[in-house]
Amino acid sequence: MTITIIDVSRWQHAAPIDYKAVFDAGVRGVIIEARDEIGVVNPYFAEDWRGFKAVGMGVGGYCYMRPANVASAAEQAADLVKLLGFGGPAWADWEQTGLDIAFEKMIMEKAPGVSTYVPGYVLEEGWGEMWGPIPWTTKGSPIESKCDIVQVGTGTIPGITGAVDIDTWERGTDAFLAAFKLPIPHPGPPPIVLGEKVVGMVGCSTGGYWIATAAGGVYAMGGAPYLGSANWKLDLPVVAIAAAGPRGYWLVTEGGVVHPYGQAKQAGGVPKLGAKSQP
Repeated sequence: MTITIIDVSRWQHAAPIDYKAVFDAGVRGVIIEARDEIGVVNPYFAEDWRGFKAVGMGVGGYCYMRPANVASAAEQAADLVKLLGFGGPAWADWEQTGLDIAFEKMIMEKAPGVSTYVPGYVLEEGWGEMWGPIPWTTKGSPIESKCDIVQVGTGTIPGITGAVDIDTWERGTDAFLAAFKLPIPHPGPPPIVLGEKVVGMVGCSTGGYWIATAAGGVYAMGGAPYLGSANWKLDLPVVAIAAAGPRGYWLVTEGGVVHPYGQAKQAGGVPKLGAKSQP
């Protein structure tokens, strides 16, 4: 399944962004510029983060790297670490040729957990490397097949004035939800389906227990509260359920993606272990 993502900056604010219209147009993720190539901070960053998050979109951020300004390496790395503090993924945007690989390495080692965006033309000229858990590049790039996000061009999106860069997520729904730290929506208890494969049962400390199925359905029995089920079509089946106190549980898929419910917290997973496109 291909998921549409856009990346936006202060230049998309000729008029206020209608976040719900963007979501209704089918966009499910957005990556927001926090700082541009000359060090100008995007004044709309926090507003956009809150607005896109409020309509249910996956939100991340990026900083345009300035390799010519070696003296500011520590400051640039610190900006990336701040991005991670917003609770979503973060990228270092390497768009300049003539990039010093040692400088890139220094930045990325000071900002663990941050990924890179490196366009094809930079790589083709022999500059830049791929870093981090969620690599991002352009269509036709030498590393396109190894990246989770691919920029496919520009276009117009309802809710945003003017053109915007359009990207696609290439690794399936489970991995997207995990990368952008999104919960699986769960409006109500699933209907009981006869013949559905049960993969696990775990007790609740206040009495009762939860039963999980391969399709992601959770059935609360006895005094155990119902806290949600998967109502997205999962890329891979659920293989286990674990309790997180009296009001929380985790489901884990065959691919290593973890979905929290109730008071259970997301602490990461290993989604690429189950990605069908991985070697």
